[in-house]
Amino acid sequence: MANTAKLLLLQGGRCFYCHKPLSLDDATLEHIIPKAQGGDASEGNTVACCAAMNHLLGNATAKEKLAAILNAGGALVCPRAGAENNAKQTTSSATSTIATPTTAQISIRGIDVLREPMSIAFDAAAAMHEGSKANLSALGLELRKMVSGFSSKQYGHKLFGNLVKELGYRVDGQWAFRKKSK
Repeated sequence: MANTAKLLLLQGGRCFYCHKPLSLDDATLEHIIPKAQGGDASEGNTVACCAAMNHLLGNATAKEKLAAILNAGGALVCPRAGAENNAKQTTSSATSTIATPTTAQISIRGIDVLREPMSIAFDAAAAMHEGSKANLSALGLELRKMVSGFSSKQYGHKLFGNLVKELGYRVDGQWAFRKKSK
């Protein structure tokens, strides 16, 4: 059984995935090979990470996690960091990210503002599967790169998969597929 305190010490007191400082109270155990895919709880298969990254990665395979880390240049963008940065912003900056809409903007613009970013995110997340399907966790990672502080709750969905469905994709378990044209 893995020891969270030991893992956190070996990781320099930082989240394995986003490299943000992490206290023992806020650390969670994340399985490199998910239990759902046969992984165990040994120290060799676990890392200490923040709850946001643990939730975001879900049941992504080890290969998908590695691809996400490599695509991000070594450290993944943490959803909690995006929310913290978004709270500090008073105006939108001239960056490549799309500003997170306020509640008032969402009720006016609705979900349509996500169609283009979702399409781009799907293409990036599906690249490792020859464009045919995208893991929902990887899709969420790619979308968060473009829409700072993104949360499906901002668009009226408790579950990310339901938001993906509303945007016109087919969802089956942890996978999203483009709907076929008729």
